[in-house]
Amino acid sequence: MYSYKCAVVSKTNKRKNNEDNYLVGRAFAALDHGDETYCAEGELSQPIVFAVADGMGGEESGEVASFTAVETLSRELADTGDGFEPEMLIKAIEKAHECICGKNDPEQSRSGMGSTIVAAMLSESEMVYTSIGDSRLYLMQRGKTKLLTMDHTESRMLIDSGLMSEEEAEKHPGGNRLTRFLGFSLEGMVFEVPECTRIKLKNGDAILLCSDGVGAVLDYQQIANLLNEDKTPMEMAKTIADAAIDKGGTDNTTAMVVKIEGGPDSKIKGLLNRIKAHWCIPDNC
Repeated sequence: MYSYKCAVVSKTNKRKNNEDNYLVGRAFAALDHGDETYCAEGELSQPIVFAVADGMGGEESGEVASFTAVETLSRELADTGDGFEPEMLIKAIEKAHECICGKNDPEQSRSGMGSTIVAAMLSESEMVYTSIGDSRLYLMQRGKTKLLTMDHTESRMLIDSGLMSEEEAEKHPGGNRLTRFLGFSLEGMVFEVPECTRIKLKNGDAILLCSDGVGAVLDYQQIANLLNEDKTPMEMAKTIADAAIDKGGTDNTTAMVVKIEGGPDSKIKGLLNRIKAHWCIPDNC
C-alpha cells in the first residue's frame, strides 16, 4: 500500500497580504491567514487532492479568489468514493472558476479577481494533475526532477509560437502576465481547463506544488537539488520557501512537498536489506 507525507509552508514575505492558499484533502488556510504551516500523512487507499492557488486582484480580492478556489475544490471533491476519474478534477476546477467569477463585485473592490491553480489527485499508485496560470508541479522520481506543468504566461506563449527564444522572453516586459487563470476573463480570453495528465508513482517520489513566489525565483537546478535532499517534507518545504526569499523573491511564497512511501518498490528494498543484513553485505554493494 502506498502512503504519503505532506507539508506546506506559506509565507507572506514582503507583501501586505498572503494571497496564496493550499488544499490537502479537506484542509485549507483561513481567508485572512498570514504565514502558514501545515502537515499531514496517510494512506493512498482513497483518492486525495493536493493544490496550491495564487490569488490576484486589488485590495483583498486576491486572497478571496485563492480561498474560493481551494474551498470549492474541497467541497466538490469531498466524496470521490473508491474511484476517481480525471474529469472529476476538471469539473471541480471549472466550478471554482464559476464561483470566483460570481464573487467579482466592483462595489466591494473585487473587480478583476482571479487565481491560478495547480492541483494533483493521488490514488493508490497513480497521480493525475493539471494547472492554470503559473503555479507549478515538480516531480522528483529516482533522483531525476521534472517540471510537469506549463506556465500560462505571455512569455511562454511567445516561446511556444517561435516568436522569441527563452533568453529573449526573460527580458520581455510584461512577459510574466498570465494568459489563463480562474476568475474574470480578459477580452478574447477563453477559459478552458487543460486535460489531466496521469503518471505512475514510485516509492521515494517527492512532489512539489508551488506558487510563482517559488517557481519564478528558483531555477530548475536549484529546485532539483533541494528535492533530492534527504529531509522530511516539512524541512524540505521550509528550505525551498526560504531559498526563494533569500534569492530576493518579494511575492507570497508557498511550497507544498508530498513524499510517497510504500508500494512494490518498498517491499523489494526491504527484502534486499534483510538479505544484506543476513549475509553481512556492505550497503555499497
